Amino acid sequence: MLFPTFHVIERRLDDDQVALLGSVSATEAAGNTWVADRYLGYLKHGDSLFYGRWHSAGDHWKFVVDKSQKASGLSDANEFEILDSYWGERVELVLNRGITWRPDSWTKSDDHDHCSICWATISIAQNENHFLATTHDRVCTSCYKAYVRPRALDFIAAAA
Repeated sequence: MLFPTFHVIERRLDDDQVALLGSVSATEAAGNTWVADRYLGYLKHGDSLFYGRWHSAGDHWKFVVDKSQKASGLSDANEFEILDSYWGERVELVLNRGITWRPDSWTKSDDHDHCSICWATISIAQNENHFLATTHDRVCTSCYKAYVRPRALDFIAAAA
């Protein structure tokens, strides 16, 4: 899947937050709106993700990077791939090298969880063996092997 892109024409500091002004190639992707006024989203450059909020700025768009994000890496690029907040959270699980994964088994007979990528049920009856992240996210073995381990983002195109 080709992601929409954001082309930066100006960098600003708004209330101590990094703000990028530019144009987007599309506001929709995978059948949904990804860029709209006040929408949360991600900018992706290589394996780096930047979380923030979109703001309409006349003929352009402004992306204000969340205060908790390190802005290093933003100055290196003028072109970013765009992800909405839903897919961006999943991409972060796949690309973030700071997250460690380990095999895990579900043991609670009266409860369940869901794969953070495909939403498959994780329980004693289904996907009992899965992977657990240091962020406490869980993914089924299929998603771990297909996406997390190879650091692949094909799950977005598959869902679209």
